[in-house]
Amino acid sequence: MLEIRDLRVRYPRGPLALDGVSLIAHPGEVIAVVGPNGAGKSTLLRAAAGFIAPEAGTVSQDRVSLTGLAPHQRAARGIAYAPARGRILAALSVWDNLVIGAWLRRDRDAVARDLARVFEWFPALEARPRRPAGALSGGDRQLLAFGRILMSAPRVLLLDEPLAGLDAEERRRVVSVINVVKGQEAAVVLTEHHPAGIREIADRAYGLKGGRVVFGGSAEALVRTSAFTEVYD
Repeated sequence: MLEIRDLRVRYPRGPLALDGVSLIAHPGEVIAVVGPNGAGKSTLLRAAAGFIAPEAGTVSQDRVSLTGLAPHQRAARGIAYAPARGRILAALSVWDNLVIGAWLRRDRDAVARDLARVFEWFPALEARPRRPAGALSGGDRQLLAFGRILMSAPRVLLLDEPLAGLDAEERRRVVSVINVVKGQEAAVVLTEHHPAGIREIADRAYGLKGGRVVFGGSAEALVRTSAFTEVYD
């Protein structure tokens, strides 16, 4: 379980980015954080992953505080973070990018099985395992970045707009894999700019506006009620 309580983040130069944001993601649950550009969605994930030190509030995993832990220490606890737009190691091969995702693991047989599963999920990667990652298309780069995160066998998966820029088939594959991860009792928190895109995947949604939570409930309720206007106006 990932629990964020009263998180406040202030940029050194600029307005408050997050102002008392709280949310909980249980094992086997997909939480969507939606809102317009500048709402604080990416900041929230970066703070949860340890890349931003909050001014106040707590981030905990299974009721154990993560305060003071660096990103690599949180990764060792099974917290995996994938930034937006699929950042990959362009000079390395597809294969090497995926294997690097398992750098903290020592269970070689399980790593090999997970690598085979990633290739099964994303055939475009399997077709070019030795190709430099920088030569991939934008969509395939994003799939590679997602596959690399999955290789860490995450217990908490933080995904910043994982569906952005993908075609219909790529979206279908990513949604399918997220549901597999959910079925393995991982907690998934993802951000999305357009709320309609989360109906097929999220169990619950939080709406952010100006760094504050202005909605909490089902994705369907967000789209169908006046909360949509509250978040996006």
